[in-house]
Amino acid sequence: MIIGKYKTLDAKRLQPIIDYLLNENNSAYHSTGTHKHIRLDVKERGINDFWLNHSDLYDYIEKNVYPEHAPITGAWCKVFTADTTTGPTNKGEFMALHQDMEYEYPKDDNSIIHTTSILLHRSEDAIGGYNVLAGDSQFQGDRETRFKDTRDIMSRLVVENLTVPGESMVWNGFTMHGVSEMTRGKRMALVVIKKTPFNEEYFKSG
Repeated sequence: MIIGKYKTLDAKRLQPIIDYLLNENNSAYHSTGTHKHIRLDVKERGINDFWLNHSDLYDYIEKNVYPEHAPITGAWCKVFTADTTTGPTNKGEFMALHQDMEYEYPKDDNSIIHTTSILLHRSEDAIGGYNVLAGDSQFQGDRETRFKDTRDIMSRLVVENLTVPGESMVWNGFTMHGVSEMTRGKRMALVVIKKTPFNEEYFKSG
């Protein structure tokens, strides 16, 4: 099982996504009002024509995002800035701690979500916008039976500052995660979702 920093993808191959993001007409505020995002979805559903025009890029990402053998089931672009005029806090943009499994619809207890966040761009003056992983469960128990809490992270707080375009972070649907407040500059990321059959041993293998 992989939780935390993962491989670095080829930033040059990701450039078309950045170009697409730079068109403000393509983005909108997340329902929470805390940051902007663009739903790219998957190639087969064709929610927009981006992947249809960049099929090779889609295949490259699919083959290099964990777990590599699984197909993409969802994709979003996330944009965080230090803009204080929007959102619920009048502070820089962020993403509150949450578990992806809580937003899965319809619910599927027979599969597990794998999420990868790939850094697309981080301005040189950027402060904040760090990836935060806060463990995989909100309860304490015996280490050997607490299968929803990985041995790597358990209930620790892990903060990663990805700075090189193409760097990635990986977590699963049970992982509490978020993005810290952006206090200066700008950060853009691609978030890719995959699913595999659920197996408790997956949580004990790390």
